Amino acid sequence: MARPSVVIKVEGGGLNRETAAADGVSLLYVGLSTSSLFYNELLAGKVFFSLRNAEDYGITQETDIANGLLLWELIKDFYIKATEGTALHVLAFDRNQNYQTLFGAGNTNALGAYLAAQAGDIKLIGVAGNTLPTDAATHHTIADVSNSLALVQTFAEAELNRKRPVLVVLEGRNFNPTGSVPNLRTMTNASRVAVVVARDTQRTTELVANGIANAAAAAAIGYVLGKLAAIPVMRSIARIKDGDLGWVSASFSGGNAVGSYTDGELDALNDKGYIFATRVMGENGFFFNDEPTCILNTDDFAMISHVRTIDKVVRITNAVFTRELSDEIDIDASTGKMTVTTAKDLQNKLENAVNSQMTNRGEISAVDCTIDPNQNVLATDTIVVRVAVVKKGIQRRFELIIRIKILKVSFTP
Repeated sequence: MARPSVVIKVEGGGLNRETAAADGVSLLYVGLSTSSLFYNELLAGKVFFSLRNAEDYGITQETDIANGLLLWELIKDFYIKATEGTALHVLAFDRNQNYQTLFGAGNTNALGAYLAAQAGDIKLIGVAGNTLPTDAATHHTIADVSNSLALVQTFAEAELNRKRPVLVVLEGRNFNPTGSVPNLRTMTNASRVAVVVARDTQRTTELVANGIANAAAAAAIGYVLGKLAAIPVMRSIARIKDGDLGWVSASFSGGNAVGSYTDGELDALNDKGYIFATRVMGENGFFFNDEPTCILNTDDFAMISHVRTIDKVVRITNAVFTRELSDEIDIDASTGKMTVTTAKDLQNKLENAVNSQMTNRGEISAVDCTIDPNQNVLATDTIVVRVAVVKKGIQRRFELIIRIKILKVSFTP
């Protein structure tokens, strides 16, 4: 018999289409040459809490330039938006591995082991290829992304099943939006994956001029990861009130200027699920276009904020009901079912926890937990719990189903 556990199933169809710092704990999964500085050290992972923290470790702009790295640059971009004190874990992989290999069967052991060692603390993963120009045609491009989406989603779903839900943001390198490009929304149901193809044109030019050739095809993965880490779970990275990106000019990772495309062409790219930088009428500067994930835009989890919101509910639910595992519950001797009082008590525990950590902080509008007392707990050793969440500001409704294994039962006459 399996150990007592909380089993959580996230259900769609209800939408009709901790602290901020804890919610922003991130992992930068970065490709490095096996012979490069820091590669062996970062294979085991390292956590930083500020750019200065990383610089004290030895990761500096100078080491980037001297070794042709995009490491300090990625960490610097993260902390442009993320506040000091936000944890950024950095883990290296061999940049000769494309995404299909990296997330292929049996190849996610290092990443999975690191996530397990952090016991669910990491919520966001940004994958940066840092690819050499000689590999630009095959490594970490949109073709590679397209072929790996299902693999990345499978990995992320496995983490969800372990009660360690994560969102994975992939760098789409060398992206040229001219002509036909893959529709990431319709390729597969990768609701836990997002793809970034934006870049700061001026900064990219500076990096290439300093001899970092692999910057030429890079996307702003560190910046997106840092912005996600800085905002509450229900908020979009495209929110205008948060201010512009601070970029003088913006392009796609392949070098094409955003301004050279029509509104219709940019709308089409938006509808295909890409995250890029664009201008907004009436505002100065550049902003992210939206927050799409790689699933149909009518799906409940078509936006990053939807995924992050429900992930936080999952974590709270797991924490609340884990404390109830193997505990005694009262059973009505005349019916053999759980008492109404027991059901209400469990409902209130979860609602209070979610309200305290989310509703009262403005991250959701409401939560409703339902436990039907007419369950044959004696026969199944299981309590089924339904949790419905109304997303902040819009009447979008998520549902969770939780099954709690109960080993001890006491009778109430």
